[in-house]
Amino acid sequence: MCRFPLLCKIIHTTHVEHFALGYVAVLLMVALVVWQVEPDITTFSDGLWYCFAASTTIGFGDIVAVTAVGRILTVILVLYGIFVIALIPGVVVNYFVEFNKIRYNESLLMFMDRLEHLDTLESLGFSCEDFGGDTVLVRQIPADLDPSDVTSTLEELAQTLRSGRSPEEKREALLHTMACKASIKGGWTSDPAELRVLVEKVQRGEVKYCPHGRPVAVKLTKYQIEKMFGRA
Repeated sequence: MCRFPLLCKIIHTTHVEHFALGYVAVLLMVALVVWQVEPDITTFSDGLWYCFAASTTIGFGDIVAVTAVGRILTVILVLYGIFVIALIPGVVVNYFVEFNKIRYNESLLMFMDRLEHLDTLESLGFSCEDFGGDTVLVRQIPADLDPSDVTSTLEELAQTLRSGRSPEEKREALLHTMACKASIKGGWTSDPAELRVLVEKVQRGEVKYCPHGRPVAVKLTKYQIEKMFGRA
């Protein structure tokens, strides 16, 4: 697939073409002046070749500026050329980075703008409504969800709900997301009473796996323990 039209569109959208056209104008002007003042440059085409070699920092050395005016213009042209060469790739890369951010967040905005799946969100403990424009008002969140995770959680839920998977797969993915967001994370301070309840549930066998599906308890036989200590 040809990407040249897309590149042209990005350059036009970001107005980088003004700097590119300015570079071409400066190059032509400098080529015209050095053609007049430099003794070794006898034609306009030689002036263009010299300006191209200088501005791209190639510097073949076949033609050099010997007058003060030619050297000053060469310095100006080289600095301008370096600026333009560094500017265009930076603008294009930044455009794609921002475009990907917008495309990622667009799913949440479109999802909320259409007010779809509100019943599903309510079943997970969220209460959301349209607040005008691209703004979504979240009135209620699950009790075990950290407020700082609300935005990222809704983005993940929106991505899941707008995917092409079956309703059963979507529901499974939603439950995994909520379980992961509500699970205990490193650096959190847990209430001792909550920890005692959790330990009791683990000991009774009510809790066998963490939200990520990993076992929270491992059963070892006497032989396995003796083998680990080298006594078997």
